[in-house]
Amino acid sequence: MKLQSIINENKTWDNEQEALTFISRECQPFIKESKLVPLYRGILGGKGLAFVKNIRTDRRPKGLSQWWETAQHHMEKAGIKATRKNSIFVSGDSQDLGMFGNVYRIFPIGRFNYAWHPEINDFNWAKLTRKNAQENPLYWEFVMKGYKTTDLPKAAASRNEILISGGQYVCLKSSAEAWEGAGHIRDVDKLINRNLR
Repeated sequence: MKLQSIINENKTWDNEQEALTFISRECQPFIKESKLVPLYRGILGGKGLAFVKNIRTDRRPKGLSQWWETAQHHMEKAGIKATRKNSIFVSGDSQDLGMFGNVYRIFPIGRFNYAWHPEINDFNWAKLTRKNAQENPLYWEFVMKGYKTTDLPKAAASRNEILISGGQYVCLKSSAEAWEGAGHIRDVDKLINRNLR
């Protein structure tokens, strides 16, 4: 598995049809679950039109240790499989993701899990706005009960943070300039979806 991960993470495409063929073949669980509603992620760097990345399973954010550890504990206790530790963070809204890097459309490869909260746009921001409540166990119980693990299109429409866990994902440039076949089409998502149906 380790060798396969290394090979796949080096996989890139400059040809849109080759990238879409791979996505269509390898990302079927996501395509079915999402109904092709786009999810985005800001990524520094990136190679080609599309490339494969591994999902880290040992994430430890800087400067949030106690808050993060408490959140992780309560997510695991609630049975949520996509947690702060083993997931990438994506959104159905591409507008604010540029501050994290270039914006890519995301396609998890193979089986994946996800979690989202209809009332929490950014969990780290929730820490700041609910500072006094974080020590209260009832607060954590309330927050964790709100997490959803179904209805990915609704999660995307919420424009809130979505956690996705699994093995790997394809990053596909979402700007029209990156697409040779886009021509005058400015809605690259429509072009992508048309090719994946």
